Amino acid sequence: MYIDPVHGLTKMCQSSICLCHSMSLFLFANDIATPFGSIH
Repeated sequence: MYIDPVHGLTKMCQSSICLCHSMSLFLFANDIATPFGSIH
């Protein structure tokens, strides 16, 4: 089975970008939720 290295690299980059986005989104949501949590 031949795997295109460029395609594999692109796919890896896309998945890592996706992971970074979800992580920053999660941290952002946590940042918003924390002040409300400490108020109550």
